Amino acid sequence: MSIPVLALSEPFTSPGSTRFLTFNLTMMIKKVMFCAIALSMGSVVMAQSTSEVTQEGNDNSTDVTQIGDDHTSTVWIQGDLNEVYVLQDGSYENLSNVNITGDENYANVVQSGSYDITEIYQSGDRNSANSLQGGANEYGEIYIDQSGDDNEANASQNGYYNYSDIDQSGDYNYANVDQEGEYAESYVNQSGDDNSAEVYQAGAYNYSEIDQSGNYNSATVSQEGENAESYITQYGDYNSADVYQAGEDVVSYITQDGDYNEAVVYQDGYGSYSEIDQSGDYNSADVRQEGGDGASSYVSQSGDYNSATVFQDGWSTSNIYQLGNEGIVNVSQYGDDHLSNVTQSDGNGNVATVSQTGYGLTSDVMQIGSNNAANVTQSN
Repeated sequence: MSIPVLALSEPFTSPGSTRFLTFNLTMMIKKVMFCAIALSMGSVVMAQSTSEVTQEGNDNSTDVTQIGDDHTSTVWIQGDLNEVYVLQDGSYENLSNVNITGDENYANVVQSGSYDITEIYQSGDRNSANSLQGGANEYGEIYIDQSGDDNEANASQNGYYNYSDIDQSGDYNYANVDQEGEYAESYVNQSGDDNSAEVYQAGAYNYSEIDQSGNYNSATVSQEGENAESYITQYGDYNSADVYQAGEDVVSYITQDGDYNEAVVYQDGYGSYSEIDQSGDYNSADVRQEGGDGASSYVSQSGDYNSATVFQDGWSTSNIYQLGNEGIVNVSQYGDDHLSNVTQSDGNGNVATVSQTGYGLTSDVMQIGSNNAANVTQSN
């Protein structure tokens, strides 16, 4: 008797690939139950492993390899031309449960460590799911749930106490989560068609949440450091949100309700906070807070074709309220302890520019009506 050897044709982390791992072994099984207790093959030991595979349909393929202690794998397939690969290599209570209903679906599970739990549920056709938990990845639970056709979900975790939850409902959705470090959590929920969500987290105690409802929405989160939090909510079509955070205790909220809205947040420092609320169509918000601690930015856009840009280098606060159409606001604050408030309401085509350099400067701009222009420059 020999233990199957797995051959990798390309790295697991290849972006956008629908087949992260290709194995050189396939087998057709109608129903197999395998239980091996304390079976020794040279340096390879299989102990107390339990594998149960149930297949109903035609041309399905399942490959389960378990090496180590206390593994449990359950595979249930109903449909045709589905592929499942499960590799659990490590010790202590690894559990993988794959449930597929439909045709031409693909699921791949790789676990190595302690207390790993992966459950993949696929309902529909041509869905692809990849789950990788590597290293001494304790308590790293990954759940992937796909309902619809042609969806792709990939989750990779390496560290301690990681958690990832991906839920896709619709067609042609894409989600990719890569987490490294300690106590990272990520939640992705996609409802609709052709949505894209990508999350990368490295460090400790980072948290990401993406909720997409609509079509052709895009969300990207990259967080490095400690205690970073990102929340993205998109309702509508063709919205785009990008968050890049580094440092400690940084928080970002983005809410988009409408179509073709764009939001970008870049924060680097300690204790920075950004919140963007967009309601309407074709609004744009760009917030960059770097080089200092405790910066705070709030942007609220209600209407169409509004644009807001905030750049803060230091401990400053910016508040922007745009209620109307085609408003433009640009705020640049250098130094510490600045305060800028800009309000555009009951009109269209208003323009406000605020630039403050030095320490402790305050600016208040209110525009009511249409086609007004305000320019504030303060320096000391």
